[in-house]
Amino acid sequence: MQHGDGVRLDKQKIVAAFNKMDFGEAVQNTDLAKEWLQKHTINLEAPLESKLLTSIAPVKEFSDLVTKFRFFKEIVAELKKNIQLIAQLEVLIRGFTYKDAIKSITLFLDYLSFYSTQKSYKSSSKLLNAIPENISLSYVGYHIGKNDCFNNNTTLFVDQKLAIILVAVKDIISKQCAQYQVDFGIAYKTDNSLPVLSGRTPVLVFNGADLDSACESIVNATYSDQGIMPWSVNIVLVQENILDEVVAKLKHRMSQIKLGKSDDQQVDFSVPVLLGDYQAKLAETIAAAAAKGIEVFQTENTALFVGGKVFNNTVLQASEPRIPFLNVLAFRSMKEAAVLCNNQQQTFAASVWANDVGLVHELVHSLNVTTVWVNTHGVFHPKVPFCFDKFEDTKFLSSYEDSKESYKKSSVMQPAWAKKSEQERINTLQNMAIELTSKLDKKNDLQLKALEQFLVMPAFSNVQVYGLHELKQFKEAVGVVFINKNGEFKANLEKAIIALSAGNGVIFHLHENDYATYNTLFKDVSDALSGLFQLVKSDIKFDYGSGTEMYYKHVWTAIGDNYV
Repeated sequence: MQHGDGVRLDKQKIVAAFNKMDFGEAVQNTDLAKEWLQKHTINLEAPLESKLLTSIAPVKEFSDLVTKFRFFKEIVAELKKNIQLIAQLEVLIRGFTYKDAIKSITLFLDYLSFYSTQKSYKSSSKLLNAIPENISLSYVGYHIGKNDCFNNNTTLFVDQKLAIILVAVKDIISKQCAQYQVDFGIAYKTDNSLPVLSGRTPVLVFNGADLDSACESIVNATYSDQGIMPWSVNIVLVQENILDEVVAKLKHRMSQIKLGKSDDQQVDFSVPVLLGDYQAKLAETIAAAAAKGIEVFQTENTALFVGGKVFNNTVLQASEPRIPFLNVLAFRSMKEAAVLCNNQQQTFAASVWANDVGLVHELVHSLNVTTVWVNTHGVFHPKVPFCFDKFEDTKFLSSYEDSKESYKKSSVMQPAWAKKSEQERINTLQNMAIELTSKLDKKNDLQLKALEQFLVMPAFSNVQVYGLHELKQFKEAVGVVFINKNGEFKANLEKAIIALSAGNGVIFHLHENDYATYNTLFKDVSDALSGLFQLVKSDIKFDYGSGTEMYYKHVWTAIGDNYV
């Protein structure tokens, strides 16, 4: 390259010189976090004092929705004022980069704001909620909002490091919003009894996709948030005829990224300190790949495996190290891609990169996940719930002794029910309700109101636009589900109707007293739906089962050439 008075500049040498330059340390400021820890005498190497981990305590019940909305508005505003403190604690204690911390805290606050406008749920019993180990703060915000933790006697069981973050959140709220008498318990577990979300999100890349954007998104999703979240990526399924091109682009991008300490502002991503000795686990993974003859590409802190899964070629093993790395596998057809994707040990989400609208539409309905990102990845909105196990209910039912016969009966009827269109299912439920109502003694007001609920369930499918993404939501059957919220009659019935209209079979697990009440109200419904709606007397001593979120599929599509 010629410059000025004939001076020749070598571009490659200039780039190499810049790469070798030492710009000195650029350390993330964590003074606010250190000051807070010192003030509360918290030693990060020692167990938390019991006085910080408050016990279950009654809270002030929201008398109306306006009071609830005002409360949430005030606490969200106060937490926003202290967002730097919380982010610095995340950097210092849990090892997230400041950028990742700000993103998760912002979504945490968005979930609180969203649930401020939802009807309050008041439990008659104490709530003990186990939060998955090493999870993002954004999920905690969803969990607190969805379960109305500020309106109930609630204790959150979390790992010790997350407990410190939540103690800080609670400290901010209790000082600035004391007039609401808000409290929720925090307890940490050290005996490995918290749920661990081992599965991660697969990515499918088809011929015709924007490969540059896809590879950039894949690498970001692999190493952001320490690469340990359910939406982190560790397997990429690539159409066979573009495999070499995708692998080359991934190698190029991975050779450019820098991993390091969370407080180093010059790194792109932080090393996953929450998982212990990352380097040793990465070396173990690379050795296992080499022993299987899998092609390995590695840099100082990253690894890419081409042509096979390191620990299993089909289903992810629970023993696989939960560290960030990439497996790349080839597929020939869309059906093969769907099978490989569904073989992963997670039903949370999948990311699809493709340019064929028809292919995407067919594939979306073939994937056993609740969220699909199309030409994008990791897009979240408070309206979309987290559902890490789409088939949680069906797994429990098939193994629980009291329900085996009912489950078997419903499993025979449910597939044909699911094949009907949603409108056909709704028409069947409405016609059944009309027929049973016509035979009912009009004095039986409770049964009449129960049957009326079958008349007002609308079809659910909508499309909305949020920023640079389109969100489509629709119902989807998962199989036979169960409900076990004893005493919560209205909520139980609503969930049952949503489940039925989505194409599922429903089994109620009920204590003896509740069984008698439900049998009086719904025996005719149970008979009319012949195996799709059943009541089972059960000795389950706890409330179990998820909400209605598993009956929906959420499809995010990037608008234009932008992706997250």
